[in-house]
Amino acid sequence: MNDLYYIKYNPELMLCDTMDMTAATELAHRRLSDFIWRQSKAYKNNVPLLIHFTKCQADQWPEVWAGLQEKGWKISGDYVIHQGVIESHNAAQIEYAKQCDQTAAASAAKTGKNPVFAQIVTDTATGIVTVIVTRNVTTVVTRNVTTVVTNNATKPVTNPQSKSKPKPERTTGITSQTSHSEPLAHGTRLNFSALSRMATDIKENRHSWHYDNHKLSPDDLVTAGLVGALRPFVDRLTEQQVRECWAEAALRTHQAAVDGMNITHSLSHYAIGIWRDLMEKIATPISD
Repeated sequence: MNDLYYIKYNPELMLCDTMDMTAATELAHRRLSDFIWRQSKAYKNNVPLLIHFTKCQADQWPEVWAGLQEKGWKISGDYVIHQGVIESHNAAQIEYAKQCDQTAAASAAKTGKNPVFAQIVTDTATGIVTVIVTRNVTTVVTRNVTTVVTNNATKPVTNPQSKSKPKPERTTGITSQTSHSEPLAHGTRLNFSALSRMATDIKENRHSWHYDNHKLSPDDLVTAGLVGALRPFVDRLTEQQVRECWAEAALRTHQAAVDGMNITHSLSHYAIGIWRDLMEKIATPISD
């Protein structure tokens, strides 16, 4: 799992609960549960897609769906949901939010900077909650107006990264613009011509996502890999959203490394995987 929350999973309960299921129904139950726990959203009520996702045969689906309904799965609007699975997911997310707030308070006490706060957002259609780490925007915007506009009007900021640079305060991409000569582009849509520039900004740490002792190094990143991850989100996100998602992905990667999580691939692959997931959650859906 790429996200740093942990589902309280009871193997004994799951084993007993699935004992009377057919193999196809149990597989569907487990995959749909994992989808909610992993993606923080429910699967679409689309039978052909459900058949493909649950890996059952088309002629098995009526029996599989009947078995799923017996175990509590139901259709809610455009989605297939299970209240117990959602409750487990939400409890884990809320616990994760508490951990974020504890870390923010400790960091703020140590650095004297504004803390990062966890915001819990509930999807009205499914009841699924998602944790979003944000911060006080009012303070940030005021500082950017006085710092970025005034300084950049006289000369661009081109200072390279310093080895002894202290850890910056965590943001969602708003204050990270202060060390770059470009103006803020909150509403600028990501387009193909911007992919290389955006990837290079990340690779060269132009928005200060990296700091001393950060486990993920800019040297570990490959520009082509970043471009490839960005390409599916052209016209679906703003440049600001891309930066915010990367800042969050980089922090989660660092936390995973510090916590000693078993990361199968490199930290860069891990970070890019989280980045894709975060962008997909907020991206404009692809039209059918």
